[in-house]
Amino acid sequence: VFTSWGIETPHVFEKQTIENALHNFAETDLFGTVIRSKGMVPATDGTWIYFDFVDGEYELRSGEPEYTGRLVVIGAKIDEAGIEQLFGL
Repeated sequence: VFTSWGIETPHVFEKQTIENALHNFAETDLFGTVIRSKGMVPATDGTWIYFDFVDGEYELRSGEPEYTGRLVVIGAKIDEAGIEQLFGL
């Protein structure tokens, strides 16, 4: 059974924080079995980070500003509290 965790946030992120989270999803099951994650968030350098995670692989890129940041994680046995800490929320 898959569940989805998502949040809208104005929080500003370091690129390394996003990359670390995606790396954890790819290499461990500490936060559940993550099969998909995506989002767009404001970065500390004034840009926006867009990211996608599927099948253990991820991509980060720059994108157009949005009105607020969004994060989504889909998988089985998702540790919502752990994911919030992983992203620094």
